[in-house]
Amino acid sequence: MTVLEKVTEYVRNKMRGNKHLIKMTSGEIVADVVRSKYHNVKSSIIPSDYCYNRFNLGLFRKNNIKLFVWDKENDIYEFVGENADYSGLIYGDSAQMNNDEIGMCEHGKRHLFDEYLQYAYKDGKITSREYYE
Repeated sequence: MTVLEKVTEYVRNKMRGNKHLIKMTSGEIVADVVRSKYHNVKSSIIPSDYCYNRFNLGLFRKNNIKLFVWDKENDIYEFVGENADYSGLIYGDSAQMNNDEIGMCEHGKRHLFDEYLQYAYKDGKITSREYYE
């Protein structure tokens, strides 16, 4: 199982049957994933890589599963799971764009603003739209 699959399974199981919103810090998520024995390499569990509203311009992958919505003001992650109907701004999460507004998420589909999309193309990171939607 890949880290992506392990984190996805962790979120599904955490949300299953839970009637309350689950909100945790990045550190709490990582500790809980390890404690729950889903994965044991702390440095490879990066909640911001699984967000509807955060985007690392250095990380483009075809199977870009989104599981969390990041609360920028409180630096906390809300568990929303796959295929959430989330709409809102996307913030850059990389050395080049630290919390810059770089796109919009509309009903769970992410679209980068042209400036950042061009940056990604120029850097050779994107080969098709599916990498960032």
